[in-house]
Amino acid sequence: MSYNNRYKLSRTIFISILVGILAISVCAVVAYVGVSNGETDDNLSSLTDSGSDNSVISDNSEASSSSDTSQTVSSDDSSNSSSDISPSSDVPQSGTKVCYLTFDDGPGPYTEELLEILDKYDAKVTFFVVNGKYNDLIKKEYEAGHTVAIHSYCHTYKTIYSSTDAYYDDLYKMRDVIYKQTGVYTNLFRFPGGSSNTVSLKHCKGIMSQLTKTLPNDGFFYFDWNVSSGDAGETTSTDQVVSNVINGIKGKNASIVLQHDIKKFSVDAVEEIIKWGLANGYTFKALDSNSPGFHHKVNN
Repeated sequence: MSYNNRYKLSRTIFISILVGILAISVCAVVAYVGVSNGETDDNLSSLTDSGSDNSVISDNSEASSSSDTSQTVSSDDSSNSSSDISPSSDVPQSGTKVCYLTFDDGPGPYTEELLEILDKYDAKVTFFVVNGKYNDLIKKEYEAGHTVAIHSYCHTYKTIYSSTDAYYDDLYKMRDVIYKQTGVYTNLFRFPGGSSNTVSLKHCKGIMSQLTKTLPNDGFFYFDWNVSSGDAGETTSTDQVVSNVINGIKGKNASIVLQHDIKKFSVDAVEEIIKWGLANGYTFKALDSNSPGFHHKVNN
C-alpha cells in the first residue's frame, strides 16, 4: 500500500473515532440535562404543593417550616377575621375528648339543683344568662367555678334584633347585671336563637351578618353549638334529652351542647349525661375565650 493510501485510511479511522466520541459525549450531556430538569420539576412541584398547603392552613404569608405549622395554625386562628374568631383556636387534639355543657335562659328555679349535680361530679359548665328574679344565682354559678356569659337582658327578639344599636344596648345591660354579681365584665356571649337564627330577619335585614363581624372586632367571643339536646321544642322527655346528647357527642373530640336550665326535664338529664361522659373518657369543661365556638352559618 502506498504512503498516500495509508495516510488516507489513518485519517478516516481517526475521524470516525473522533465522531464516535463526540456522539457519546452529546448523548451523555442530553441525558444529564434531562435528568436535571426532571429533578428540578419534581422539586418545584413539591415546593408548590407545600406552599398551597400552607396557604390553605394559614393566612400568614411569612414562610415557616413544616415543624411550625401547628403553631402557626393556632396563632392565626386566634387572630383571624371575625368570621373565624375562636371556633377552631383550641379544638382538643386527637385522643382528648372535651364536652362543654351550656345552659341558656337561666338562672331559674332548677338552677340550684343543677349546681348540686355539677358539684357532685366536679363538672364545669357555662351559663348563658338572662335578667330575672333568680339573678342572685349568677354569683353562685361564678363562685362554683363555672363560666357565666351573656345571653340577653330582655330576650325579646323584636326588641334586641330591631337594630344593631338595640342589640348592643341589651348586651351591655346584661353585662352590667353579671358584673354586679361577679365583679367581672365578661366578653363571652351567645346570640338568642344562635347566630344562624332567621327570626331576626323579621325585624332587621342583615343584622346577624353585621353583628357577627362587629362584636368580635369589639373584643367579644360568641358561641353556638354542635350538639342540641332537643329541649327547646323537640322533646319534653328526660330520656330523650339524654339520648340526644350522648348520641351527639359520640365520636367528637369537642362538643358544645345546648340545654336550658329553666326546664326541669332537661336538668334531670344532666347527671346521666355526665356519668356516661366520664365513663367514656370525656372531660366536662367551661368555655373561655380560647374554646371552640362552633359558629353556625349566618342566615340573615
